[in-house]
Amino acid sequence: MTAPDTATQKRPHNFTPASAFVLVMAIISVLSVPGLGRDNAPPNAMAAVWLLPHLSIVVAMAAGFRVTGDTIALVLGIPLAPLCALLGVLAGLGGTGMQGPDDTFLLFGFVQALMAIAALFDLIHNRKLPFQPIAFRNRLVGLALPVVVFMIGSAMTTAAVKRGHEKVRSLDVDRILQAKFERDRWMNKSDLDDLVKLAKCVEQFRGDSVAGPAPKNLHQLHDHKNPKTGYTLGCGPFYWPPDKDTAAKRGKTTSPDTAPHPNESDEHHTVYYEPPKRGPLDRFHRAPITLGIEAVWNSADFPNAQGQPGARSYLLDSDGKIHVTEEHRRATAADPVLPECPKGTDEWSHPDTCVTHYDSRQRWGVSPGLPSASFQISDWVVLPDSAYVDFGISQTSALDSVRTVSVDWGDGSRPSVILVPPKQSITHHVAEDGERSLRLFGLYVYHHYRRDTTFEIKASLLTTSGDKFEKQGKVRVCKPEDCARN
Repeated sequence: MTAPDTATQKRPHNFTPASAFVLVMAIISVLSVPGLGRDNAPPNAMAAVWLLPHLSIVVAMAAGFRVTGDTIALVLGIPLAPLCALLGVLAGLGGTGMQGPDDTFLLFGFVQALMAIAALFDLIHNRKLPFQPIAFRNRLVGLALPVVVFMIGSAMTTAAVKRGHEKVRSLDVDRILQAKFERDRWMNKSDLDDLVKLAKCVEQFRGDSVAGPAPKNLHQLHDHKNPKTGYTLGCGPFYWPPDKDTAAKRGKTTSPDTAPHPNESDEHHTVYYEPPKRGPLDRFHRAPITLGIEAVWNSADFPNAQGQPGARSYLLDSDGKIHVTEEHRRATAADPVLPECPKGTDEWSHPDTCVTHYDSRQRWGVSPGLPSASFQISDWVVLPDSAYVDFGISQTSALDSVRTVSVDWGDGSRPSVILVPPKQSITHHVAEDGERSLRLFGLYVYHHYRRDTTFEIKASLLTTSGDKFEKQGKVRVCKPEDCARN
């Protein structure tokens, strides 16, 4: 019998470089298993199952059963290498739902491939190397290695599970907070702007330039179709559903003067309406309606709602004033009136503390343009010249046609009153691009004074729609010789 060579005797547990490499790859595989969990969850069951075969390789190698360890490594590495590579690609494409780092699977598959290649090489060349007997005591001492590896792997797995649970709890908290934010979103939005837009809807129901009767109730307003959109209540952001069944269902749940908020997503506000109580309406000005938006909520579900912008209730009275209350009820005429926003400021800068001014003629924005009049009054006259008043008005529609102009010259004479024919007042101008617009109206009115002194002139202009513009001024009348001395 040939005695073992010196090199063989020095090899502990019959290790070869290839088998040692297999052992190192197995240890790396055990320690990398915790990293195979999902990004936002603990390591999955598949990763836990993978730990046991790799730990068995460490046990076999450490106990001196090199062939057994090589065989397990070869059987395990051949299928795992392509499988991990495939999972890495799918994870990168989002096909596995793991949403984890795809390079972890690719690296794990690469380790399995190296381990399988080293095990195959060791098994092929294993026959040429004689085996040295290993004492049972030495085999038991070698088992300390897998125990240490297992303890380290368990600690890493426990830490990964803890991190995963913390991420899951964090996600649950985020979902709860997001759900609470969505539930409480209505409290942060004031419905003042919706109230004004609903008033504009009422005026659009009446017509564009020359207005007719106001709707008798909200259901009539709901059934009215906008000729431009074909939708009911097709004004502003409001579109009650055109579906007849849905509309009928919503209509049956409310009285004629009350309805849910036109936006179905708003479940915390109701709308109520009263038509004008006076006789025939002014065709050129807003209707004296009563319109309100009431914030409704359950105090038990929303204990902090009161005082928030969305929890305020508003009332638009027949005089065009808007009242507001923060109490859990409808607003009344006894509640404070919102002031007008300062001129020149953006209406979005004051979403619930003031209201944008609309003249009665503007009808809550249906007719946004308003006429503007100008007066030029003589301030110095040398006899026998005449004083004059130059009337001018910038017209926005036919409603702005001038009916009369009048001047009280302040000298006791009869005021000058001139009736202006509509054809003279309304003149159209066609620009080069074909755009048709109204031309600025102008008219001079003259007067001859008989004595020299200072007179106060009062001029006024009245339009067809009833808008009246006035201005006062002083004129100094003097003789030529007096004017020369002054």
